[in-house]
Amino acid sequence: MAELIINTICLTVLVILEIIFYFIIAGKVLPRIVRFRCLLSESRDRGIKKYIYPNGRGITYEPRPTIRKYMPRYVLFTNNGYKYVKCLLDTGVHSVGYTVVMFNNRNQVIDIVDVKDERILNNETEALLVHEDTSYVDISLFSVNKRTYEKEKLTYCKLRDLYIYMGAMALLCFVELTFIQEIARLYFSWWTEEMVWTDIDGGYLVLFAIFIGALCGLMAFLNVRSKKIRWTK
Repeated sequence: MAELIINTICLTVLVILEIIFYFIIAGKVLPRIVRFRCLLSESRDRGIKKYIYPNGRGITYEPRPTIRKYMPRYVLFTNNGYKYVKCLLDTGVHSVGYTVVMFNNRNQVIDIVDVKDERILNNETEALLVHEDTSYVDISLFSVNKRTYEKEKLTYCKLRDLYIYMGAMALLCFVELTFIQEIARLYFSWWTEEMVWTDIDGGYLVLFAIFIGALCGLMAFLNVRSKKIRWTK
């Protein structure tokens, strides 16, 4: 009896660890398959001046002509090891909304953020903390003085990634259901001697796994659509 109790405790610990692993894979790892992609491969803005000061360094950029009348300059700078972006605005601009695309030194997009700054002082936006690996940025405007402009659609997702995600979730779910069934069989055989365990038909497990994969795919699809990000093949 003591051996049975010890085996049961060990198996229960294994089940708990496996469930934690399952939720990490399902909730953190697989959703990364459906990733945002950016149409830009490099910044459209032009660096015009570099400078160094005691706590860091910076580069002044000139945006492209379409937004230059509202934002003549911006600077990407470091201060005490942190990186920031601050924009110089035209004197007539009192509030602004803009998108910052961050690139690393390999021309890879590492983050995209939307910023709304409605408290302009001295014709400058507040300093925006950017990713530590940022080497340069691209800035586009979507509102000036609370007047909204058509926002550039810089990001998209591929339907191929969505299909892969759905298949991976279905496979993971099937493996998990099979594992749960095997664990239930062990518990049943250890603690019940008079009754015989009956497996659930494998076809039902497959159908349920496909349903879960499709449901996760639908949720991912709607989540991307809610952010007004387009899908492409």
